[in-house]
Amino acid sequence: MSSSSVPFQETWERWTTRATSQLAPIKEKLRNTATQVAGIADTMQELEDDSRQLALKVTWVTQVILERIPPDGPADERAKEVVLALATKVSKIDAFLRSGRKKGDMTGKRAKKVSKYHKSLDALRLQPSLVDIPPTPEAFHGRDEVVGSIVQLLLQDKPSRVPVLGTGGIGKTSVAVAAMNDEQVKERYGEHMYFLSCEGIDSEEGLVNALAVFFKIQRDSNIRTSLIAHLSSLGRALLTLDNFETTTQSDRQRVRELLGRIGRVPSLSLIITMRGTQPAQGLSWDTMTRYGDCGPLLRTSIATLRRSKDTDGSGSSSNGQGMDSMNRAGEQEKHIAQCLLLLGNILLGQSRYKEAATILTEGRAAFEAISDRLGAAQCVQSVGDMLRMQCRYEEAAALLTEARAALETIPHRFGAAECVRGLGDILRMQCRYEEAAAVLTEARAAFEAIPDPVGAAQCLLALADILYVQCRYEEAAALLTKARGAFEAIPYRLGAAQCAQLLGETMRMQSQYEEAAALFTEGKAEFNAIAGRLGAAACSQYTEALSMLREAEQAVPGTSFRQAGPDTRG
Repeated sequence: MSSSSVPFQETWERWTTRATSQLAPIKEKLRNTATQVAGIADTMQELEDDSRQLALKVTWVTQVILERIPPDGPADERAKEVVLALATKVSKIDAFLRSGRKKGDMTGKRAKKVSKYHKSLDALRLQPSLVDIPPTPEAFHGRDEVVGSIVQLLLQDKPSRVPVLGTGGIGKTSVAVAAMNDEQVKERYGEHMYFLSCEGIDSEEGLVNALAVFFKIQRDSNIRTSLIAHLSSLGRALLTLDNFETTTQSDRQRVRELLGRIGRVPSLSLIITMRGTQPAQGLSWDTMTRYGDCGPLLRTSIATLRRSKDTDGSGSSSNGQGMDSMNRAGEQEKHIAQCLLLLGNILLGQSRYKEAATILTEGRAAFEAISDRLGAAQCVQSVGDMLRMQCRYEEAAALLTEARAALETIPHRFGAAECVRGLGDILRMQCRYEEAAAVLTEARAAFEAIPDPVGAAQCLLALADILYVQCRYEEAAALLTKARGAFEAIPYRLGAAQCAQLLGETMRMQSQYEEAAALFTEGKAEFNAIAGRLGAAACSQYTEALSMLREAEQAVPGTSFRQAGPDTRG
């Protein structure tokens, strides 16, 4: 279980500040229960390890309930059930913790009791009234453009796959919640809108179980199949998975497979919020720029963090307060550096290279100032990728080589493999095909060892492209077929579409026009499904030209009008 980013005491004080002098009876019950939990939190450091973990869980679950059930306004029947259940559990846990470990206690019996309390608290946290959509935060400024972009995605005819990414504390959850509370979104999805916090869910199995509890799915021999069947039965629906980084980082491969299955549910739109710059694998996500330009939000966050750091460091304080202030300043410096990296990558994706270079250089210095080698290396890697996109190959190769060495030392295998693939692409663009093939083969092996099937398949596609430009069509077709199968299995539709297009070109170059036409048609359909207009247009152009080529070659027997077309595969 990961601890909440906001301390329990802060949530509790904010709740009591908003409470009126005359609370509804059930809210009064919640206040009394939370007061009891505050007492548990105060004694947490004095407890033994298993008791401390239980105390941490009960304070965290109470905090979640306080955030979901505000002191003002009426309380519905579901909220009453949750508060009464919480009060009962807190009383029992409080008595258990106060009793301490008695002489003669059976270790196994005590462990079972602690485990039972943990499970009952998890079940309480996943009550439907607690996973309903939270209200839009009262203080919500400077994010209208981001929210508006997400809303537009959610209102389109096809299901949306929206990743809301970034460092901790920039308001990812607030952005997702604001989009879900939009009146048009509510009207479109009706009662089938669901919000689940994944904080504390550290495995694919845990996520499946949490969703099963939420949707009240009967546990059977194949709970995953039952879950997918239930999601499919909902019709048009929207599911938000908040704080998804813990789940995906702990169980990457199985989460990828589960997301792939969820992604095939018709009419289900999905939002995830997670820390980092890359969404979880397993789905073809809506692109970064389409879910909203987070640049203004990130710039605001950076400025806010800097003002907060300056304020914390400006006043005098006691030793204890001074240590807390230093710790907060360290966290703020880390968040500033992470925001700079994310902002630089967003600018890079928008081809705003000069701005991206400035921000990423600043980000590298910020990471180096706090001795964060990984963040600094990622900034170097991003600048190297930027130079590669600008065809400044020698400079790009130098930076990617530097980043690779740093990432291998840390070690960070995925980042190092990405650098190797970038170096292989540089050699390929320089027409140094033998060297490029060797480096890309090395990168493919690195991705397979992680394992990262997307990276491995992308290396296969690049190797096939080398064979294609060398006119080794049969070998190229074999690799492309393998790469296409790998992309479809993930699924990763862009890669599958690129493979179909290049396979079509390979068949065309061998005068196999019927096969080429079929592949271009398939490629066009894939590109259209992911709004890849350039690729779709190229496939259409080739399809229309094929009949003309066939007629020309029939008019002049023994002649082949083979010609390489423009590279539109990205």
